[in-house]
Amino acid sequence: MWKPTFMFKESSPFNVMSEPQERMMLAINNSEGRSGLVVAPCGSGKSAVLIKAAMEAGTMVIIFCYESQGVKQIANDLDKHTTLIKPQICTYTGKDKKKHNSRFCYLITTYGMFAGPEERRNQASREMRDFVFKTHWDLMCCDE
Repeated sequence: MWKPTFMFKESSPFNVMSEPQERMMLAINNSEGRSGLVVAPCGSGKSAVLIKAAMEAGTMVIIFCYESQGVKQIANDLDKHTTLIKPQICTYTGKDKKKHNSRFCYLITTYGMFAGPEERRNQASREMRDFVFKTHWDLMCCDE
């Protein structure tokens, strides 16, 4: 199967991983497709590791964040540090609903967008929820 090539930009500091980041990536790579947790303190470079793991996983990645500020941070890091183009970086929060691509999508959203009763959701949220539940994701990440 053909996979598009995308990577960290040459100018990105994310190209050089610290020892803790290398250990996190080793743990992810040794999971052999099974679920797992990577726990690390604030400031240890988890975002860079999350992005590297996502790029290695494929073209359909979903990243859940605790709040919309985390969604913005990861979307900004993807845009600033990788060769992904804006239509491939999809965000979905209460105030920011970017269109998704069903063939190449790095979807960043909050846990709250998918928790709670469905009957309280508007049509756009229901459609996004259906997309999330029906899509085969290459990687699912839960940030903090």
